[in-house]
Amino acid sequence: MLAEAGVEVVGENRAQDLAAKHAEYADTVRWHGSGHLQSRKAKTVNAICELCHSLDSKSAAAKLTIPALVEVNLSGEPTKSGIAPEELGAFLELYADVRGLMTMPPFT
Repeated sequence: MLAEAGVEVVGENRAQDLAAKHAEYADTVRWHGSGHLQSRKAKTVNAICELCHSLDSKSAAAKLTIPALVEVNLSGEPTKSGIAPEELGAFLELYADVRGLMTMPPFT
């Protein structure tokens, strides 16, 4: 069992995997959503998680009800998720419960 091994927080990347693991382990650990959040998956994340690590869209912000980290794409890479740094100020006005930022800095 995860809790017996000392695990207190589990992050899951996909909403369907989150739901399956939560069904198995329930609330023996605290859950975080760490993958790209699609607005249609916000309901699952809201029901299970205490924190979302990857808020980056207006549509997901409109449906998310838990605290979040805003994902910022510092490198500007089109293959990476996240809002552009210059959009951060306006984006923060959309969501009241931001706890910080999640970024993937460019590899240098």
